[in-house]
Amino acid sequence: MRCPECKAEVPDHLSLCPVCGEMIQDTRPTRARSKELKELEETQPLHIIERTTAPAKPRERSPIWRRVLTILLAIVGALLVLGLSIGLGSYSGLYQGEQDRRQARLAQAREHYQKGEAHLEQGTYKLAVAEFEYALEIDPSLVEARQRIDEIIAQRYLAGLQKLDAGEYELAIEEFEYILRIDPDHAFARQGIEKAEARIAARPTPTPEFNPEQVVKDLYQEATQQYEAEEWTDAAATLTQVRALDPTYEARAVEDMLFDSLYNAGMALLEEDRFEEGIFYLDQAIALRPDDPASEEAQWELSLAKMYMDAVNYWGDWEECIERFEQLYALAPGYKDVYQRLYQAHVAYGDEWYAKDEMCPAQEQYDLALQLAESADVMEKRNAAEQVCLVATPAPIKMENTDVITLTNLPPGFGTGRLAYPSYNDDTGYYSIFVLSTDRRIVRWATGADQPGWMRSSGALGYRNHVSAGISLLTNEGAVPHQLRSGSGLAWPVFSPVGERMAYAAQDASGDWQIYIAPTDGSSEPQVHAQGKWPAWAPNGWLAWTGCNASGECGIFIDNPDNEDAPIQLSTSANDIALSWHPDSGSLVYMANHTGNWEVYRVYTDRRFVQLTDDAASDGLPTWSPDGSKVAFVSNRDGEWGVYLMNADGADPHIILKLGPDLPGWTSQRLSWGQ
Repeated sequence: MRCPECKAEVPDHLSLCPVCGEMIQDTRPTRARSKELKELEETQPLHIIERTTAPAKPRERSPIWRRVLTILLAIVGALLVLGLSIGLGSYSGLYQGEQDRRQARLAQAREHYQKGEAHLEQGTYKLAVAEFEYALEIDPSLVEARQRIDEIIAQRYLAGLQKLDAGEYELAIEEFEYILRIDPDHAFARQGIEKAEARIAARPTPTPEFNPEQVVKDLYQEATQQYEAEEWTDAAATLTQVRALDPTYEARAVEDMLFDSLYNAGMALLEEDRFEEGIFYLDQAIALRPDDPASEEAQWELSLAKMYMDAVNYWGDWEECIERFEQLYALAPGYKDVYQRLYQAHVAYGDEWYAKDEMCPAQEQYDLALQLAESADVMEKRNAAEQVCLVATPAPIKMENTDVITLTNLPPGFGTGRLAYPSYNDDTGYYSIFVLSTDRRIVRWATGADQPGWMRSSGALGYRNHVSAGISLLTNEGAVPHQLRSGSGLAWPVFSPVGERMAYAAQDASGDWQIYIAPTDGSSEPQVHAQGKWPAWAPNGWLAWTGCNASGECGIFIDNPDNEDAPIQLSTSANDIALSWHPDSGSLVYMANHTGNWEVYRVYTDRRFVQLTDDAASDGLPTWSPDGSKVAFVSNRDGEWGVYLMNADGADPHIILKLGPDLPGWTSQRLSWGQ
């Protein structure tokens, strides 16, 4: 066969042209023919009908370059997959390697830090600094190394000052220059060098090569020129040299010019807020002429400058800072920026209290700031603090390091005596006893303590002590606690009208609560008075408690502990607890849960009852005010615990102190309101 494309001979067994690759169509007749057709061809002529037809279009085949391209693309895809796998593996290895190198760097930094510590112990400060700096270069986050460097700088600066004061000026300069090599921006070290150099320049510098008289004369002329040019520091240094070389040379003129130079140099430096240098020159001026009228002004400026520096050094410690700026403001309200700084300190101190939710002291500071300058922002914060302070929200459980708070205003309705109350601290897990007084102070009297009870005769405060288990007594604010009775489980201490006896509750060996009476001075053993708990001693000497009698009848009982008369039962529920006598000894307030909810009630000694509270929240732990006009109690009716006040008839209940969200075991706590 021949290829229809290139006309080359193609063997019969091939279907593709070996020259051009074209498909070969087999146009030869098939060899298997029917016998009839063969005979017909042999016996009959073949009539050929000529027709004009288009030659059959051979099927187009894809060129070779397309097939090659397909193969190449497949190979490239495979290579990409392979490369991606290798890349991911390499990245994982690199990441792990980087982590290993980082750990190695941290270990190396720590090693150099330890070497620095060793040098520091040996007193080789330069080597120590070098090690610390190298450690920081490796690990910039190693704050301990930076702290050590700062400590060394502080030590060397102190050493430089000591050498400066000792007159060892060259050694002082070495110390300050060493600091600058470590910290080139250390301003005080540069000032130290300037001081040392100034004092070196002030030392006599006679030279045997020259005529001393001529040297003095030349220095005097130079000083005069400097003086006339008002180059005060240079003139002071030159005149000091003249006096050192020849104290008699133009003595009066030299002294006059030297005093003026020292005074003017000091005043100019203070004006530039270069306080240490200004103080240095003014000190010398005053020492030169202590009786000169100008020295009085210099002394005044010197005092103001020192007070200003002292106040600025306390910036951030707002209480101390404000105290010092107030003193300076009282002396010189127009001195430098004292006015602005005092205003800023009051605002900052108010913000600090505000952030602690201590609104009363915050309001006080804002008020003081507004007395100095008006500010809409400060007024807004002041008004917000006042709104909270009006209901006295000192948040005592947050007074972590504050034992005393002074309120701007007394809580509404609180106008007599001292109210002792327990407050729970979530951080320590302990109760503390705070006392609100009519002097507008809230004071922490005891920590690790609860169940306060005032002694009417002396104003001392008894309480249950959890730090040293038992019953303790504080004779006054800040006193050392006196242990009245030791032992765990002693509760609710109260005192007789004159304070010579105390009553308390404790469980006996069988677990039953008993009321005990004992001398306050411990002169004899306690005696069981009755079965029960929650004792309360009336001003007339009667004792009340909650308990049960021999017949099993329970409730509130009262009796005179000084006779053998049988107790009088006032109520009939063992849950009538937290008793507090009215000042006239004619009635008690207490808490009970007759309705399934704790409420406050009043019972008269003739068995008349009055319900004082009616709220879905818990109300309890009532106590009478010293004048009998108010009742204080605790409640969580606002979502958190607080101390509330109401009138004797239960009217006008309102919160005066917030205690926070937690008051564990609150039904066994107690409030006490004394004189």
